Amino acid sequence: MKKNILLILTVLYFNLNAQITKWDKPLYYTNSEYENTIQMVYLGSEGFLIRLGENAILTAPFFSNFSMMELARPVSPKKEIIDRIYPNIPDGLVKAILVGHSHYDHLIDIPYIWNTYHPNTPIYGSLTTKNLLLSVKDDKIPEEYIHVLNDEVDIYKYQLGKTIDIVPNVISIMPIESSHSSHLFGYKLFKGKLTEPLKSPPKYAKDWVEGDTFAYLIKFKNGEKNYTIYFQDAASSPPAGLFNNFENTPIDLAILCVGGFSEAENYPEYILEALKPKKIILGHWEDFMASQFSTLDGINDSRKLTSSAVEEFIKRVDNYNEKNGTHIEYIVPMLWKNYNFKLNDNSKSQ
Repeated sequence: MKKNILLILTVLYFNLNAQITKWDKPLYYTNSEYENTIQMVYLGSEGFLIRLGENAILTAPFFSNFSMMELARPVSPKKEIIDRIYPNIPDGLVKAILVGHSHYDHLIDIPYIWNTYHPNTPIYGSLTTKNLLLSVKDDKIPEEYIHVLNDEVDIYKYQLGKTIDIVPNVISIMPIESSHSSHLFGYKLFKGKLTEPLKSPPKYAKDWVEGDTFAYLIKFKNGEKNYTIYFQDAASSPPAGLFNNFENTPIDLAILCVGGFSEAENYPEYILEALKPKKIILGHWEDFMASQFSTLDGINDSRKLTSSAVEEFIKRVDNYNEKNGTHIEYIVPMLWKNYNFKLNDNSKSQ
């Protein structure tokens, strides 16, 4: 039985011809399109650096990639690995760190990354996110930098969300109530919420409980030009992840979650049907229990890329497009590769 469970939990890679969108060359300030192009780099485990000019959003990065054996023991950030592979991000570029939920693969590395690379950067998340970050022993983050999203959260049909300006007239966010799918056979790991910090630092992966799960609406703007991104770091079931007035909110790009999607109800179809994004990115697709080094060498080969989950996700999107006559494009992002998306020019439609 244990062997069967381990077999199911292990991500298997096949030599399939997945439809992979080629990555783009990074743009620099000398390029005329620099200020009008979203540049996005996938860091793994649903961590993204999303940049417009000299301003960027970072969604909770994770690099420690604990193996199954390591998860049975106390865990802590692998600082040497983080320092070796963390991208060269200019000081002050990241204006906010967004946390969707508080499991270890989204939160455990943040205290070290914040203190080492992005001090003074505001962090947005749930009350559980805040209490876990305040519970760590090393690399503490001052409480004033951790913003709990309470009244701002958009709860579909119950509460209108509030826009939070990260960089006025450039980047804004709106948190959205979402949910987290089960992990296996309807069972969800590491459930729970924290109403206050732990009495002792989180020691095991199970101590990093989920808390509230949020999606985010992220809007970028440069004058009359704009781009709207919908972000989830966990697969959800309806109506979680939907927001009020979504019918009148064009979504240019939706970042969705492959991990656990088969345990969610009608995912990603209900998100595609409601939000009608022009493009989607498949996040959290890689084996985040494998070393980042073996991941970069092996998984970033499109001939070895497609896992059974990615293959099924793509098939579901293709079926949705065929059934509804839509042409939603999808991207399976390579780790550490750059993807460019031009802002919409509203002045041309007036």
